[in-house]
Formats: sequence, structure tokens, C-alpha cells
Amino acid sequence: MPPVELQYQPPTDPPGLVVEELPDGGVTITVPSKRGTFLGVLGMLASAHPAAALATPLVWPVYKLFGSPNPRAVVSLTRDQFTLTETSDDGLGYMPTVTSWARAGIGELRANRYSKGLYFRIPGKANTDLLVDLSPRTIKVIGEALEAAQARLAKSGESTGADPL
Repeated sequence: MPPVELQYQPPTDPPGLVVEELPDGGVTITVPSKRGTFLGVLGMLASAHPAAALATPLVWPVYKLFGSPNPRAVVSLTRDQFTLTETSDDGLGYMPTVTSWARAGIGELRANRYSKGLYFRIPGKANTDLLVDLSPRTIKVIGEALEAAQARLAKSGESTGADPL
């Protein structure tokens, strides 16, 4: 008798990352927070000072009890705009930062090949890296999803007669 193949939903890689395609061809990406996990708090304290890691057993319950359940970031690319909503994993996560740019002005938006984060460029105005604290694997998945969405949006813009990027 051959082995039975079980039909489980495959785990997401990276864990917890949610990529949703929008009806207009855009994408919304939700990046989970590490602020309530023991290893997340340990990493935050160890990056401040190696000896501070000893305080992890005392600080972790505070983050677990009082930390916001909000995701680390929500990245959204639609036909009209690119929006990045961030909450810091270094704090309790109650103060989100929302930044939005017109999609038509974006020159490049992709995983950075040379340093950490997403490479974001608006010609003549902005040239920066976003989400530099995320793992390279997470950035790669986000970059691929954004590039695919940009291609879908450009293609749908051509078919509707709108100006492509």
C-alpha cells in the first residue's frame, strides 16, 4: 500500500507573513510582529547591550501583557498609491507610522540587492531603504510580491488605456 499524502495547508515562509492580491491587481502584505515573543524581546535587548539580555525574563512579561497585537508592518500597493504602515518592534507598538506615496511617482520598489531592506526610489525626491530590520528571506518575499503587483498594475493600466508607470 503506498503512503498516504496528507492535505495540510503548507506553512508560510517566512512564518506569519500574509500576502493578499487585491482585485485591482495590487497587493497588501502583512508582516507579523515579534514584540510579544521571548526571542523577539531577547534580540531587542541584546542589540541594545549584551548585558541587557539578562533582563529578558523580567521585561518579556511586560511586552507580552501590554504590547500591541498590531502587525510589524502593512505594505499596500494599489493602482493609485503605495502605503507603508509601521509599528516598531522595539516599543510596545501603539504608535503606528503611516507613509503614503503616489504610485505614479515611484521609480523603483524592490528588495535591495546590496543592503538590508526594500529599495525605494522616487526620482529626484527620495532614495531610501524601508523595513531594514526584517530578515533577508522576508524582504525577498515582500520584494517579489511588490514586483509582481507592479507588473500586474502596469499591464492592467495598458489594457484600460491609463498611463502605465
